[in-house]
Amino acid sequence: MITSLVFLLGNIAASQNTSINGFVKDTIDFSDLSGSKVKLVRSIDDTLMAESELNSAGFFNFKNIPTGNYQINIDVLGYRHISKNVKSSAENTILSSGTIYLVKYVILLDTVIIKNTPEPITFKKDTIEYHAESFLAQHNASVEDLLRKLPGLIITAEGKILANGKEISQILVDNEPFFNGDIKLTTRTLPAEIIDKIQLYNSNSELSNLIGIDDGQRIKTINLKIKKNRKKGIFGQAATSVGTNNLFGFGGSLNNFNNKKQLSLVSQITNANDPLFSSFITTGSINTGINKSSGLGGNFKNNFGKNWKADGTYIETNQTNKSIQDIVAKNIYTPDSTTIQTLKNSSNRDSKSQRINLNISGKFSNRNNLVIRSNFNKNRLFNNQLQNSILKLNNRDTIYHSNNTNNVSSKSFELGSNLLFTHSFKTYKRSLVYTTDFRCTDSKSIDSNFSKNYYVSPNKKESTLNQKRNSNPNSSFLTSGISFFEPVAKDQMVQISYNFRIVKKSIFTKVFSLDTLERPSDIDDSLQSNKTKSNLINQELLLKYQIQKSNFSLFVANTLNFQTFKVYDLITNSLTTRKYKTFTPSINLEYNLTAGKFLQFGYNISNQQPDISQLQNLTTTNDSLYIQKGNPSLKQMWIHNVLLGYRINFQSNQSVINFDLNGTLIHNDIQYSTSILKDGTQVTQPINVNGSYLVTGSLDYSLPFKKSSFQINSSINYTQNRAMLNDRMVNTNNYNLRGKIGVNSTINQSFSMTLTYNTTLGYATYVSEKKIKTNFFLQNLLANIKYFPAPSYFLSLKSDINHNSGLAQQKALLLPILSISAGKYLFTNKKMEMKITISDLLNKNKVASTSVNQNSIQSMQINSRGRYLLLSLIYNFRKF
Repeated sequence: MITSLVFLLGNIAASQNTSINGFVKDTIDFSDLSGSKVKLVRSIDDTLMAESELNSAGFFNFKNIPTGNYQINIDVLGYRHISKNVKSSAENTILSSGTIYLVKYVILLDTVIIKNTPEPITFKKDTIEYHAESFLAQHNASVEDLLRKLPGLIITAEGKILANGKEISQILVDNEPFFNGDIKLTTRTLPAEIIDKIQLYNSNSELSNLIGIDDGQRIKTINLKIKKNRKKGIFGQAATSVGTNNLFGFGGSLNNFNNKKQLSLVSQITNANDPLFSSFITTGSINTGINKSSGLGGNFKNNFGKNWKADGTYIETNQTNKSIQDIVAKNIYTPDSTTIQTLKNSSNRDSKSQRINLNISGKFSNRNNLVIRSNFNKNRLFNNQLQNSILKLNNRDTIYHSNNTNNVSSKSFELGSNLLFTHSFKTYKRSLVYTTDFRCTDSKSIDSNFSKNYYVSPNKKESTLNQKRNSNPNSSFLTSGISFFEPVAKDQMVQISYNFRIVKKSIFTKVFSLDTLERPSDIDDSLQSNKTKSNLINQELLLKYQIQKSNFSLFVANTLNFQTFKVYDLITNSLTTRKYKTFTPSINLEYNLTAGKFLQFGYNISNQQPDISQLQNLTTTNDSLYIQKGNPSLKQMWIHNVLLGYRINFQSNQSVINFDLNGTLIHNDIQYSTSILKDGTQVTQPINVNGSYLVTGSLDYSLPFKKSSFQINSSINYTQNRAMLNDRMVNTNNYNLRGKIGVNSTINQSFSMTLTYNTTLGYATYVSEKKIKTNFFLQNLLANIKYFPAPSYFLSLKSDINHNSGLAQQKALLLPILSISAGKYLFTNKKMEMKITISDLLNKNKVASTSVNQNSIQSMQINSRGRYLLLSLIYNFRKF
């Protein structure tokens, strides 16, 4: 009876619930107060009854409120506290409080208004820190959009991040990897509005962070600091696109952050070259060829126990690509044999990959740390390629033309695990470190190749190659090492390390020469089949001494290395043995001259052994026009590298100047000896040469001004390579002058602009008996402009204009790619975005690239989607 009565009274009370709503406005400039919270408390006992978040119009609404007397409390940062009493009744189910006006809270000292506004950029020793709110990002912008606005940073079309001309190797979120450190997934998944600060610095290694000892290793890093009020909540995005020619795209992301706990999911599928769905593009550029891609990814992070944490990532990608490449290459062999080769490649590529990463780390005690990292990668590839090729002498007489069909089907996997254990002794900074790393890979591929060649000069003839190749390369290695760190004086440390490594590789290749009908009785081509195994045993002893003061650090190390390299040819029952004993010293100095001025000097020697495929005594003919030979006599390479760097941070105008000078000298450089037969066939073999070197100088400058930034990146490279061409030693000298000018401007919330101009001036000299000179000039203009004619409407323009001259095709190429968009934000909170895009407005239907190597200059044009119309709907949700 009592229970029934309580239930009845509850239902009666529920039936008398009302709603209370109203508006909150700024009394002066009607600032956007969206996201601020309004609280409703019961007057009799101050019990909190409900909370409501203001939308972009300043509207709040409390639903299902029992009748009674209440107080509306409004506390917004920068404004005075406001309270308003309201009384709800059963007669009025919807109660409006009207408009409540807020008054800004300021402190007046002799008519001076004091505001706590942080500097847009601050410098803390070697760290550059950007305050995100100082760089206006458009509504619903991603982290990548925010990074584009920061002085000194450049985002490439492939999603790489360059900081003062240097590529970022690592991106962190609150000092920890997100999606296992995948840069594209991190910057394109996370929204800009959750970011408080962006820190740019050279981070220490994981080992250094664990034991508190700087080991001299530096990793170019960006760390994203999340706002305190955005560390707990659910947010994400859902998007869909439909367009002409049956184009489509669907995708979304969901993130659940709860301080140290995180769960993220990302999924998408598209057949349009749409930047909206480019996080999972794995090969090439989104504008290269005709793509269809899909991807699924998940990331989690969780703490368990007091001192342990785990994180893991799963990423699966599928991509098909159809491309047509038009290539013109100018090949310089000797003064009398310069050729022009034109190729047309048509390819269908289908690839799939899966990646799993699991990391566990923690402490057994304050002195003992353990980190375990494991990964599994699985890949599958099918590629079909048709190639038509014409080779002419000095762009006049035809030497040959050929047709080639190549089919490749392959699959591979990799399994690896790494363990790191550290122990800190009671003596300050005395530490012991143990590491072990195990990895194994296995691959299988079937490669069929059919080529038909028609020789015109000097003698007319035909040749046919019909071949199938089954290959099964695999490898495994185990590395184990122990290091001891001992402080020998104040600010001085000695490190002694011993590492043992064993590497096993095998290559089993079976080559069949097929008859014209490809009958089962294929002929085993024993001259190209091989069955080779190799073992490498490496023992390494390292002695390092370091001094670390408040204004400088010095690292001096020497490594003694013993290697035994054995290659077994199981077909000929032959054994090739190489033993190496090497000393590789290094020195690194980092000096803080004065506040904001940093000097770095480094010198090191490293060595590189020949690959097993280069050492095997085998002649390979994948194409009758290209024959490759091995060389069992190859020696290891010695690489000497010198670095000089200087950086100035100006806090007064927040500009940065960075200068780097690098020099590399290679002894026993592994290059190739190329012989050109009269019918145009190329025969190559790896050889050792001396005299190869590289010198690079770069100067970078960035300057923020008002709500804009300006940056200049310039570099000069001089490279000399030596090789054998038709039994003559040839020096190839390349000069490259590169310049980049960029301007980012966000004048206000209505207009933003990014302009980047790139230019490359290249000179190449080929010296044999005579000098042959050639040059080229490349220009590129990238523009990204966005304009809001009204608060909820926007227009955008993206352009990629290329102008190339002096290339192999002997004529200048102008290729402007333009895309325009018009859109509107929907709903009062602007969570929905609708836009219409016309891509490649001029229907150029191609992209271009240029490359220069040892003895050729090559220009390439690749097809793209061409002009298409795309309608996109994007919904962003936030709940913090």
